[in-house]
Amino acid sequence: MSNTRFLTSWVTITVLTILASWIFTNAGTNAQEEFKLLTGGTLFFSLFCLGLFYLARTQTNKKRSGTFMGLFMISILIKFSGAILFLAAYQNKHGSVARELVLFFIVIYVIFLVLETWFMMILGKKVD
Repeated sequence: MSNTRFLTSWVTITVLTILASWIFTNAGTNAQEEFKLLTGGTLFFSLFCLGLFYLARTQTNKKRSGTFMGLFMISILIKFSGAILFLAAYQNKHGSVARELVLFFIVIYVIFLVLETWFMMILGKKVD
């Protein structure tokens, strides 16, 4: 997978996710804080995905599928833990989290999980 193809997809998904977050939170009563949570989560997932892409590219040259699969599994664990920490910190600060906000946050997580899975599958074909 070329850098250009990945970066185009990555930037497009990140921008559209932030825009969707702004639209989603614009109608809420606590819009600014909710937007900060969703944007913070988006930036965390986005930058993590970017770093993982370049780290995974270095692993494709080593032709060791076990290391590559381990990298993928650890990345899922870190992102999932990060998502829980984001939501826990928000709840700790504000007392409660609206169900719709949690659902939208999970949708953002899944969007970046799909992007990560997509490029890892393409890069993984080089390892086998």
